[in-house]
Amino acid sequence: MRAVVIREASGPDALILEESVPEPERKNGEVLIQVKGVGVNFGLDTLVARGAFGSLRASRWEVGPDISFPLTPGADIAGVVLEAPPASEFQPGDRVISHFVFSCGICRYCRRGQDNVCVASGYFGVHRNGGAAELASLPARNLRRIPAHLGFTEAAAIPVSFAVAWNMVANLAAVKPADWVLVMAAGSGIGVAAVQIAKLHGARVIAAVGSAWKAARAKEIGADVVLDYGAGPIGDLVRETTGGNGADVVIHGGISQESWDDIKGAIANLGRIVICGATGSGKVELDVRHYYRHHFQLLGALAAPLSAFHDVCDQFDAGRLQPVVHQELPLSQIKDAHRLLNDRAAFGKIVMRV
Repeated sequence: MRAVVIREASGPDALILEESVPEPERKNGEVLIQVKGVGVNFGLDTLVARGAFGSLRASRWEVGPDISFPLTPGADIAGVVLEAPPASEFQPGDRVISHFVFSCGICRYCRRGQDNVCVASGYFGVHRNGGAAELASLPARNLRRIPAHLGFTEAAAIPVSFAVAWNMVANLAAVKPADWVLVMAAGSGIGVAAVQIAKLHGARVIAAVGSAWKAARAKEIGADVVLDYGAGPIGDLVRETTGGNGADVVIHGGISQESWDDIKGAIANLGRIVICGATGSGKVELDVRHYYRHHFQLLGALAAPLSAFHDVCDQFDAGRLQPVVHQELPLSQIKDAHRLLNDRAAFGKIVMRV
């Protein structure tokens, strides 16, 4: 089959479309998918291609998969069922999308519905071959039927960004009506999802972006206020917007020392800061007194549980959320997709047509 293969991490040039890759073997409990579209994620795909993703292991006491090559990337998978287990709810011909996290299914975290915390968890396209290929074999429990009103390209823009954003906004931050929510990097895949999900929960949304054209797009998807990073310190701008109070919630997908310094002046008393990634070294300096004196909560969000994936799919079924696709490209142009994301030149998701 045709598939994109990374044999050595070196950036976009590492992505090679090969013509004779072995087809995946359908394991027990898995469904064989003919892939129609696969989303590209900055926080997964481009980092893996550059060798910058790192390990999920936070300490020597933890287990879990590392990244090994050769590897087929692609965590956002949309396609058609070709083969399914006899007792599966899915049948050949069903149009499906897949949650990107795999887990053991039996540990205490999995039994609690916190499968993204499972110490054996990993991501398709990162720790196991993904969907940048003609075929993929995926656990049946990870699948969900695509809403009838969405095509494969739109569907492939959903799984990673919207499940992670739902976990951040709805589960961890517990956003409620009238909250001021600051979404950093609001033009990213997670950012455009977080703006919509926060609005769905009745919040007032401040979208922070880095260009005028992204500001216009952020308004189109529902942001109440849009701030440009170049207009001044984000903390000062947020305080002005909120009458001096600050944001009740900050959603941040890639924390760095610079952005940490930006947001600490933007947070209201009792504010919740939710982060799902880091850039650079991942290390920041902070004065903990500033955090406990203002009753801040710092919440880490690694990936998303399967329940968050189903929650967002329910909202898409009802037409309350909309995927945001910046561009669709053929699989042969996956290098161009990575370059666009590395240059921060996209608003929403880039989806590869398979």
